Amino acid sequence: MSILNIVTFPDSKLREKSKEIEKIDENIKKLVDDMIETMIENKGLGLAAIQVGVPLRLFIIDWRGVGEDGENDHKNHDIKVFINPRILNLEKKFIMENEGCLSLPDLRADIERYYIAEVEAFDLSGKKFKLKGEDILGVAIQHEYEHLEGKLFIDKLSPVKRRFLLKEYKKKRKND
Repeated sequence: MSILNIVTFPDSKLREKSKEIEKIDENIKKLVDDMIETMIENKGLGLAAIQVGVPLRLFIIDWRGVGEDGENDHKNHDIKVFINPRILNLEKKFIMENEGCLSLPDLRADIERYYIAEVEAFDLSGKKFKLKGEDILGVAIQHEYEHLEGKLFIDKLSPVKRRFLLKEYKKKRKND
């Protein structure tokens, strides 16, 4: 296993729509192992393949490592692999969550999301499953799924707020 480089904004690769995975082979399994190591090293809650430069419909979520504050406490990892996921249902009730993203380091914003996201996907063994994620898990599913569509959480902000946050983000990145 190895730690991969995370693609960061404004890299245009983050805007690519990811392609279906046709076969779960050793290359996909290695990619997942590397993504897990990369996500844990970077203290992430989730990671989409496109965030490590691979435009495939795959993301992972560490759904038991989430603390009450929505941050990953890294004490108990339980990584769920989502291959070729499809959103089946989004509940009408909303939740406001302060989101961040490994591809936009040090940028956070309050984003309105559906409280429940029901997804269907394949696991690493090729078995199809359905999962109904509530609260922070539902938010994480929506966030990672949007990466596969070439979207970022900042796209949900008003143009004025997005411009302001991106100006601050670019200033901070330039100083780093």
